[in-house]
Amino acid sequence: MWPQSWNPQVSSSFRQWVVRHTGEEPNIVAEEPADQAFEAIAMDGSAVTLASSWRASAATITGVVFRPMDPQPLLEHQIAYMREDRSPTLQHLLRITDEIIGANHANAPEGELL
Repeated sequence: MWPQSWNPQVSSSFRQWVVRHTGEEPNIVAEEPADQAFEAIAMDGSAVTLASSWRASAATITGVVFRPMDPQPLLEHQIAYMREDRSPTLQHLLRITDEIIGANHANAPEGELL
């Protein structure tokens, strides 16, 4: 996740958004700028980060996959992970994302205020 010091209010609001939609506090182990976070994913193989849609579309890290979040917070983030990562934590995150998409897709607004 991006460094909280960049914008504490938006960071706090986004974390609250994640809790509302997943029912759990995110386990944030590092706060890195996006480019460094993408490289960490590629090197670690089991890390996950969130990235804005424009950063995701500009990234060119081999093997890193970007997946849109639904419902989209107005910050439009995607989940980035290594394609071959089969870790239980990632699979759980993706399953929760799919459940949220399924539950909210019919009633999903264009975006949701944090």
